[in-house]
Amino acid sequence: MAWQTLQNLYDDVRYRTGTGTTPSDTTVVSDATLLRLANKWFSKIFGAMVETGEDMHAEISIFDLVANQREYTIPVDSTTTPFGGGGGWKILRLELKIDGNNWRVATPISMRSQNVPYNETDIVGSYNSVNPHYYLLDNSYFILSGTISAVTGGGRIFWVKRPAEMTATTDVLASTTWMLNKEFMDVLSYGMSSDIFERFGQITQQQNALGLYEAGIERMKRQLTKRAGEDIFHLKSRFTDYT
Repeated sequence: MAWQTLQNLYDDVRYRTGTGTTPSDTTVVSDATLLRLANKWFSKIFGAMVETGEDMHAEISIFDLVANQREYTIPVDSTTTPFGGGGGWKILRLELKIDGNNWRVATPISMRSQNVPYNETDIVGSYNSVNPHYYLLDNSYFILSGTISAVTGGGRIFWVKRPAEMTATTDVLASTTWMLNKEFMDVLSYGMSSDIFERFGQITQQQNALGLYEAGIERMKRQLTKRAGEDIFHLKSRFTDYT
């Protein structure tokens, strides 16, 4: 079938599970319920996708350095908190132009591994701008370096973004943020179908759907791993407004 919209996905799930007199019948399983299941199962699928190669799913965001500011928030692409949909999955690299001229790769460290008190005098006395460091805490990263001056576009973060949750109007093919290839949409349908079968006590059908889902995940991993090894992927630049 053609995967053009979420409605196509809903129709496929209803067809597989027999819920409704027609695929678009919402009287047994509503679109709102299917949207919730779609977000639940896509989150699992995205985790499996990232396992095949973090670099393949990464992008670059540019931000401004603010004078004397050590803490910067990890980018968030939705109005929800990053742990509820949207936001950072993993930081791969941080580059800084603290002096306004020269880019430096910051070294990641654990907050607990460094014994310098968190105040400007101690930080400047222990770190420099030639070899900056950073650590992650909650939803922020903290830069340890010499004095930070205001530099427009003075930071670049290479990161794997957790996709924002789908909404009722998401177009799964036209959307520039949708990250699941069309050939793997059936995997999402199998996962959603397993929940529907469970809801109605159809355990054998649920187990069959889960088996198809797991087989689809393995197929997806094999194909994506092969692509990651053979193709050249380019990180895409995106300016992120931190205000």
